[in-house]
Amino acid sequence: MGHSFDDNEWWGLVWLKAYDLTGDKRYLRVAKGIFNDMVNRAWDNKCDGGVRWANNIWYKNAITNELFMELAARLALEPADSAKRDYYLQWAVKDWNWIKYSGMINKEQMINDGLNNNCSNNGQFTWTYNQGVILGGLKDLFLLTGDSAYLKTAKTMAYASMKHLSNAQGILTEPGDNKPDHDKNQFKGIYMRYLATLNLQLKDNNIKDFILSNAEYTWTHARNKNSWFDFYWSGPYADWSSSAQGSVMDLMNATLIQ
Repeated sequence: MGHSFDDNEWWGLVWLKAYDLTGDKRYLRVAKGIFNDMVNRAWDNKCDGGVRWANNIWYKNAITNELFMELAARLALEPADSAKRDYYLQWAVKDWNWIKYSGMINKEQMINDGLNNNCSNNGQFTWTYNQGVILGGLKDLFLLTGDSAYLKTAKTMAYASMKHLSNAQGILTEPGDNKPDHDKNQFKGIYMRYLATLNLQLKDNNIKDFILSNAEYTWTHARNKNSWFDFYWSGPYADWSSSAQGSVMDLMNATLIQ
């Protein structure tokens, strides 16, 4: 397993997708193994619960807990593992309740990066991917329970992020995005991926228009003659990176399911 637990969780979700596509139960077993490792090594009583960022680092941050919640919910949704459905669902609900009361969600319904040494909101950037993964987890909790409160919360958070992370043209921007890097380049695409799947349930025209307008603006303003895309979706095109291309692919794929 990797040093950072959030990286392991990303792999867990990838293995689940591989299982869904192939039916090969080896992939499902790997995803379950990653989740079990998280339960055994990452969840502790610091800040009254939650999973920490890395094995030897106590830091309780948003993305690691959001991915834990999503991985638990996705495992609960797998028919091949129906015998443990309640086990995974209980963990997903437990983690969501911890996130909800942890203090990471600020008064604007945006999620800051994590907690400080006093287990209070550390006030760090509200990265776009932190606003996205939570939407997937809440949507899956709705599918598992039928409780519309999860969708209501997800919609409130989606509207908050569209408002606070858009520029004057309504285009999604990364907080502090004057310094892109190979991680940050992917954040906006992750956000759009989960926003789009949430909207399969909400069928909200404002969310649909937000996704479509971002795709159109990026295509028009942030693309060069070779159809390479810049990290800044508002453009103009200036620099290439593979991670930025992947992020735009997520954006374009998001439009296809609206």
